[in-house]
Amino acid sequence: MIDTSVGVVLIIIGLLALVVLARSLKTGTLAVFFTQRPDIVRAEQPLRFWTQFSGVGVVALLALFVAALLLT
Repeated sequence: MIDTSVGVVLIIIGLLALVVLARSLKTGTLAVFFTQRPDIVRAEQPLRFWTQFSGVGVVALLALFVAALLLT
């Protein structure tokens, strides 16, 4: 029973992370949440942008993978 609720929450987290990735590719900026730093602009800081982008992508894939394991 707990596996289902945790799996659903992980799916929501994974999908939200994918939305952030799609938005950041479209706009060229990656929002930095819960910090005092400004948003990361791809044209100004390409290495930092792609590093953070990859980190969000890993979180999304990991959340969706674990959710798939829990829900099967």
